[in-house]
Amino acid sequence: MSTRPNRHPGPCAVCGTTVPAQAGPLSRTQGRWTVHCTDHPPAASDENRRDDQPPAQPPVEVRYTGTETECAALVQALKLTPHMQVMRVSDLTPRREKPGRHSVYAHVRIDPRLLAAIAREEAQE
Repeated sequence: MSTRPNRHPGPCAVCGTTVPAQAGPLSRTQGRWTVHCTDHPPAASDENRRDDQPPAQPPVEVRYTGTETECAALVQALKLTPHMQVMRVSDLTPRREKPGRHSVYAHVRIDPRLLAAIAREEAQE
């Protein structure tokens, strides 16, 4: 992974906050350029990664359809879950075909250690 200062403003790859030009590191990871805010520096490259630390995974997209209250509760639960970081959440979208129902989308980064632990559990079953 190579790193240099960002020349243009752009969204932080982790939290989505706009990073002004020259205010954050720009890194190339897996063939893609991303900028990071000061609160979320780029992850260490695979060469610097500890053996017990699995490689970082791209965020997963979560889509949920339910009542307005259920959608808000799901987003709050995702934010409060340890080892999960909610990066972006869409606005609540009313479902035309189902009155009273809404959809919400979220991008969630799951800690690779949690994914590895779940994979170990599934392998034991």
